[in-house]
Amino acid sequence: MNMGDMSDVVIAGETGLPLRFPPVWSGGSISAGSVNLDVQGASIQAWAMGGSVLAPTIRLRKGAAFSAQLQNQLSTETNIHWHGLTVPSNMDGHPKDVAKAGGSFAYNFPVLDRAGTYWYHPHPHKNTARQTYMGMAGLFIVEDPAAEAALGLPSGEFDVPLVLQDKRFQQVKRFVYAPSMADVMTGYLGDTMFVNGVPVPYLDVENGVYRFRILNGATARVMKLGFENGMAFHVIGTDGGLIDAAERVTNVMLSPGERVEILVDFSSVAVGGSVLFKTSDFTLPTAPASSSSGMNGMSGMTMSNYKQGVAMPIMRFNVKRQTSRQVVIPTTLTPIERLNTAEATKTRTFALNMEMMSLEGGASPHGSSSGGEMMRHTINGKLFAMERVDEKIAFGATEIWEFQNKGDEPHPMHVHGTQFQVLSRSIGTLTAVDKGWKDTVLVNPGETVRVILRFDNYRGLYLVHCHNLEHEDDGMMLNFEVA
Repeated sequence: MNMGDMSDVVIAGETGLPLRFPPVWSGGSISAGSVNLDVQGASIQAWAMGGSVLAPTIRLRKGAAFSAQLQNQLSTETNIHWHGLTVPSNMDGHPKDVAKAGGSFAYNFPVLDRAGTYWYHPHPHKNTARQTYMGMAGLFIVEDPAAEAALGLPSGEFDVPLVLQDKRFQQVKRFVYAPSMADVMTGYLGDTMFVNGVPVPYLDVENGVYRFRILNGATARVMKLGFENGMAFHVIGTDGGLIDAAERVTNVMLSPGERVEILVDFSSVAVGGSVLFKTSDFTLPTAPASSSSGMNGMSGMTMSNYKQGVAMPIMRFNVKRQTSRQVVIPTTLTPIERLNTAEATKTRTFALNMEMMSLEGGASPHGSSSGGEMMRHTINGKLFAMERVDEKIAFGATEIWEFQNKGDEPHPMHVHGTQFQVLSRSIGTLTAVDKGWKDTVLVNPGETVRVILRFDNYRGLYLVHCHNLEHEDDGMMLNFEVA
C-alpha cells in the first residue's frame, strides 16, 4: 500500500484572532442558509443555522418545552438532529424527516435530559458531513440549577463553550468540502483547527479556575487534548452531564460527537504569561490482520496525506489579570444511576468493517470504482437503508451492545434516542471521557467496546451509526425500532 505522508500538508499556526462566541438563541425560527464569514480579511462562504457560524447556542432548563421552526433556505434538503437529547423519534432528525429546499419543519419536545452540553447539527442522508463541515452546528446546553448550585462551579464568563472543528484551510483560505475516495477511508481531515468558528484563536483569562465545555465537532478527527506545558486539569462531565467525581488528567482523547467538561486552574501560569491548548500526536491501535477484512487487499491505493494523530495547535490562553474569585474544585459531583448488567435481557453485536459492496444498494455520495463494486463502511455487513428496520427492541428493555471494530480506522459510535454507560474496553481501561452518561464512544481499531442501554423514554425509529461523518454518509448506519 502506498501510504501518503504529511510532507505536503502544512499545519496552521496561531492566527492572533480573538475567540468569539455564537449568539444565544432567543426563540422562534432557525434558518438554514448561506452566509459570508470574514476570516483574516477573507470573505468565506459558509452554511449557517440561525444566520451564524457556529449556530446560536440554545440554553434551556431541564423540564422546559422547546419549540423551533426550521426554515430551509438552502438549495438542498436538510434537518436538525438534537445530538444527545432524548426526544420523540419524529423530532430526532432521522434522515427520512427533512425539510425540502425552501420548506420548513417544526420541532417540539420537552427537555428531559440531565444538565449537560449537547449539540445540534444536520442529519440528511449522504449529506451530513458536508453540511456540518460548512458550518451548520451549534450547542444545546441544558441547565439544572437545583442539581449544580451547591457545587460552586464557574459560571457566566467563566463557563466557556469551545467547539473544535478541523478544516482544510491553510492552502485555499475558504471552506471547500471535496473528499476523495481516500478521504472517505479516513474521514475528511483538516490542517487548521477552528474554535467556535475562528481559526486557532486566543482567549484572555484570569489566573483562576474556568469551566470549559468542549465539543469535538469535527467530521472525522480524533483529538488528544491537553496543554503544551503539560499542566493538569480536571474532567467533571461527559456527553450526558456531570460525572460522579472530578478526575485529574493531563490529556483526554475526544472523538467526533463526544463532549467533555473540564475545570482548568490557570494559577500556575504567571500573569502576563500564556499557555497553548493543543491536540498532541498519537498512534492508534492497529487491528490484527486476521480481523481486518476491509483494508487488507487494498494494496496500491494511495491513502490521504491528511492523517489521524497529528499534533495541531487549538488555541492560546493569555493570563492577563489576577483573579478575585475563590473556586474550590469539588471532589464529588452529581450521583450517577448505574444501570445493572443483571437486568440486561439481550446482548447485541455490531461488527464495524469495510467490505467490498455492490452498488446495487445505492452508490456512495463520494463516487464509485469501476465494475459496480467498491469498498464501503458497514455495520454487520449492511449499508444503511432508509426504511429497513435492522434491530427491534422492546420498550423498557435494558440491553448490552458490543461494538466490534474489525477494521483499521477508529469509529466513534453514536446511539440516538437514549444515553448509555460504557462497561468495558478490550484494549486498555476506561478513561475519564468514558465515565457517566454517554451517547458517543470511541471504538479503536481491533477493539470491542461494551455499553449498557435502557430504552424507556420513547417508542419509534432511531439510529445507531459511526460519527465519523464520512463513514456515516458512506452507509455506516442502521435503524433500530423501539416498540
